[in-house]
Amino acid sequence: MSTPTHTESTFAVLLRDPEKAVQACLSGVGRRELARTALASFFVGTLLFGGVVGCFRGELQLLFAALKMPLLLLGAVVTTVPAIWALGATEERAWPMRSAASLMLVAAGRAALVLAALAPLLWLAMDLIGGYHLSSFLAACALGIAGLAALSVVLRGMRGMPSGTLALAGLVFGLSLLHSGWVLRPWLVRPGSPEIVFMRTERGVGALGSLVMSATRGAGDPLGYESEGAR
Repeated sequence: MSTPTHTESTFAVLLRDPEKAVQACLSGVGRRELARTALASFFVGTLLFGGVVGCFRGELQLLFAALKMPLLLLGAVVTTVPAIWALGATEERAWPMRSAASLMLVAAGRAALVLAALAPLLWLAMDLIGGYHLSSFLAACALGIAGLAALSVVLRGMRGMPSGTLALAGLVFGLSLLHSGWVLRPWLVRPGSPEIVFMRTERGVGALGSLVMSATRGAGDPLGYESEGAR
């Protein structure tokens, strides 16, 4: 298969041709340039999306959310890299750690581009709807869509492995993303909260429970007239 050449924009490959990006990661041809582009896209996209999420409360939360969003995706990447490398090794696949690392970096870069594309839509939804729970759920959905975009790159790179191995890789990445998001909360900050903090320390209802609660309350009270400030 073809790989990026010196006449081809690495950003175009990252954005439009995931198959070619995967081949560059595995073969090493153009891998360094592609990794640099993915890293730049990663920071720009996550900072932008985090800033939009923080706009719900504004003030210092805008900065906090913008700083934490790269950490969220980075936490999932760091956790997943050794996992997919080890899974490949169990299938007797000869690939170095740098190939697995660059594959995850490219996946994160594409996820960040998806977040950047969804950021204006999320901002518009928060501005028109304004409800905390629905806005929180929509932000989680946007992050999930970006996660699927990243996962598609990872699975392309692991093509040919048993379906169980691919499912396990997807589970590791999904749980890592969910856990990172929960640990680094708050993201929007409830309207009834008296202060803005960088991180919350109380246990709460858990990541999945919080998503279910936001989906339920957001559907029943999208504008947040009745449920704002409810815990």
